[in-house]
Amino acid sequence: MWRSTRGKADYEPSLPIIPKHIDLEATFILSEQRVIGKCTVRARVRRSDRVLDLHAVDFLTLQVRCDDAPCACRWSYDGEVIAVVWEEDLPEGSEVHVVVEYEVVAPPKALQFSHADPQHPRRSRWVVSDHETERARCWIPCVDNPLVRTTAMFHVSAFEEYTVLASGVLTGQDEPYDFRGFRYRTHHWKLDIATPSYLLCVAVGEFGKVELEPVGDTQIALYTTLDNSPHETLLSTFGDTRECMQWLTKKLSVSFPLPKYYQVAAYGLNGAMENMTLVTWDDSWLMTQETRRELWQITNRILLHEMAHTFFGNLVVVRHFAHAWLKEGWAHYMECVYLEDHCGKASFEAELCSSAHNYMDECKRYMRPIVTREFEHSFQMFDKHLYPGGAWRIHMLRRRMGDDVFWAMANKWIERYSNKAVETAHFRLHCEELSKDPLAQFFDQWIFRSGYPRLECSYEYDLREEMLTLEVRQTQVRPAAAAAAAAPLSDAFASTARGAAPPTERAVGSSSAAAAFTSSSAAAAGACSAASNPRVNGSSSAAALCGSSAAASSSAACSSSEAPLPASSEAPLSSPSSDAGLSSSDAALSSSDAGLSSSDAALSSSDAALSSSDAALSSSDAALSSSDAALSSSSSSSDAALSSSDAALSSSSDAALSSSSSDAGLSPSEAPLSSSPCEAASAAPSPPDSFASSPSASCGTARERSSPEAGADPSPSEPSPLLCSAAAPSSACWPPSSSCSCFFSSFSFFFFSFFSFFLRFFSSSSSSSASFLSFFFFFFLSFFFSFFSSSPFFFFFFLSFFS
Repeated sequence: MWRSTRGKADYEPSLPIIPKHIDLEATFILSEQRVIGKCTVRARVRRSDRVLDLHAVDFLTLQVRCDDAPCACRWSYDGEVIAVVWEEDLPEGSEVHVVVEYEVVAPPKALQFSHADPQHPRRSRWVVSDHETERARCWIPCVDNPLVRTTAMFHVSAFEEYTVLASGVLTGQDEPYDFRGFRYRTHHWKLDIATPSYLLCVAVGEFGKVELEPVGDTQIALYTTLDNSPHETLLSTFGDTRECMQWLTKKLSVSFPLPKYYQVAAYGLNGAMENMTLVTWDDSWLMTQETRRELWQITNRILLHEMAHTFFGNLVVVRHFAHAWLKEGWAHYMECVYLEDHCGKASFEAELCSSAHNYMDECKRYMRPIVTREFEHSFQMFDKHLYPGGAWRIHMLRRRMGDDVFWAMANKWIERYSNKAVETAHFRLHCEELSKDPLAQFFDQWIFRSGYPRLECSYEYDLREEMLTLEVRQTQVRPAAAAAAAAPLSDAFASTARGAAPPTERAVGSSSAAAAFTSSSAAAAGACSAASNPRVNGSSSAAALCGSSAAASSSAACSSSEAPLPASSEAPLSSPSSDAGLSSSDAALSSSDAGLSSSDAALSSSDAALSSSDAALSSSDAALSSSDAALSSSSSSSDAALSSSDAALSSSSDAALSSSSSDAGLSPSEAPLSSSPCEAASAAPSPPDSFASSPSASCGTARERSSPEAGADPSPSEPSPLLCSAAAPSSACWPPSSSCSCFFSSFSFFFFSFFSFFLRFFSSSSSSSASFLSFFFFFFLSFFFSFFSSSPFFFFFFLSFFS
């Protein structure tokens, strides 16, 4: 669950003195889950200063000294940070060496220990490190931040018979020596690639090994614990490593940059982790030849995901976890592209569809921008917004740029920013340079603000014209309608974390961002049919487009390649596909004195239509049967379907309203652009759960449909006059007007009916004087009621004549 503290944001630290290399000596005593360490941190002074803070959590027997410093230093430790302070400011450009000697015992997060116990007598002895996102500090003194990248030297000592692995390349082994009554050996590993602390890795223990043929200069080896039948499970699980590496380097048009690519699987590592040159896996991923037949595709995707991090995350490093989508979004998207090339377009689109739904399902609980600095801990960033949500944004860029430009952009991104720390601004400028397309609006909408378009789709097929008409409407709540629109995002996230309803978004528009779910990816419907998944099946720009493959062509029409559809009013209007005509056997009367113009015109309809079927009055019983004058009214929004953007709505007797797409909104090409994304706001209706549109409320606001002028604020305009139906209270329609005559229409009918009954009973003596009086009385009432209602004069005069 996403949680954020109000007003709390995490930023890169100020580092006038920054570590550049660590030299770690570590002796592992697995039976005690103990590490005896000595770490020398070589730091460079970038700006004259005297303080260096090193993260170190729960270190024991701590000793700190400064070597080769121009002046003496002192240090303090609070259980989390070692503060080293020199007596004088160090000169800019100089280097200092800080030596930290310590012990740690059973660190709760960074090191996973295993040994045999009564419940697991056959379990192997081993220890594997796992540092993501900020856990290296639990056993290595360092600046535990991705902005700080160091080279490293590991001198790891353990039992002579143990396998010892670490990031980098093996440079040598010492002769065994005695330590506490056991034979130990020291292994030396050197890492020349500047690497953030969360990507450093060490594995020590009883492992089995399988070597694969190298790819170029990259050595490939596989390891797992001895209780996992290493030879069979390693080959079944990781046998495609070479093929994945060859495919990835060809796709990105780069050579594989690492000297080795080792993978080790062990119990309790929770998934997989892309450590530099030493990838770790939970052994639950291991397969036999039998299970491989069913699971190979899933495992290969994860294998490819971690391998893609070699480029996106390991070489091109994010400078802050706020920008982690630049590594996780890319890695997830490369999984999808792998399916595209190996399993076909249908599998690729099915995976995109699944990714979209995973992201949107999480949005029902909470929403956040893809890039945000508001979090309680950096690990909270690693959610479905980051993985499938980030991957979809990259896919949108691919559709916008085209394949040739997109893959050239990816290649240049790796070449330009290898061994550098980057953030989203670098990526935007790089994409703009390669695509020759301004992308500020795209990144503002889809990266720096939260959410996605909420859509309602409906369709109508005209058999006579053989034409399919699709209607797509965005239904995000306008920001002006939300009471907490001005509140910080953290408030909405915090309220969601406390169990409140998920926040809704304001209207989103994407200028050309629609490539996300355009006709190409509309076929992502392949895996999600409308029957089995009744969520939104149409999308402008980035909502999920999922439908059956047979309906992919019609689903494709629900997306726009240039601009999104306008957001609906606060109470979304329903599709006018119900053909809500006013039926009457003799005289169905429907009036609508004012149509809906494209800007602020009021939607007016005769919500209380008068229907008098078989209203012949019997001279014998002189009673007006209530069934002869039934009031036919339609209170749903289908009484008044929206006409095309400039056409007035008018209805005549016996005429049903059409349900074509022009009745309810603008076409994609006419839709206005909006730079306001789907930000979180409080208290709004839940997202649409069905393909069909839902009925509108009785009285609501109609928003303007004209596009904002260039350079103008594209936020929603002021509300238009009230919409009114028969279900609305009369106070909402005061004073009477051509757009709100529902009250007098209804009142006139019932009042006239009452006096008709009374006067006909009074004139039952058939005297000529009474009949003459009755006729002129009805003639007068005809003028009176027609003046205050929308019903025409001839209707009342018609009753007078029959009287």
